[in-house]
Amino acid sequence: MLLWPTETAGHPPSALAGALNRPAFAPFAGRRSCPLAFPVDAHVIDAATVIEGLRAYDAAAAAQHGLAGRLLPLPAGAREIAFDAALADVAGLVPGRAEWRRDRLASRARRQFEPREEHVAAPPPDAAGPTTAAGGVP
Repeated sequence: MLLWPTETAGHPPSALAGALNRPAFAPFAGRRSCPLAFPVDAHVIDAATVIEGLRAYDAAAAAQHGLAGRLLPLPAGAREIAFDAALADVAGLVPGRAEWRRDRLASRARRQFEPREEHVAAPPPDAAGPTTAAGGVP
């Protein structure tokens, strides 16, 4: 998961990272019956593009957990990165395809959701470098 702050962000990135690293409730993926297998291990990283941020996260996670030299190399195009259409200009990626997700909250009282556009792209060949074996997979 990668969060990109905007001008209207309600909380500073350091507060979000702290809350993710020490959650008040057990985090889950989609449904409560799907708890996360590993801790979130959130880091605040300053980067110009998504690819730079993911590279910096891998380096920070490797340094923090002593994973230097034990990272798994990924073949080019082995992963895809999905990002919100509104962030296409800061993502630093060329969108490969557009997909629609019906997950933007329209009405909490009526439990209604509206569609949003999401772009999916493969990282450039030079960006398919190492990734951490546990936790920091982009």
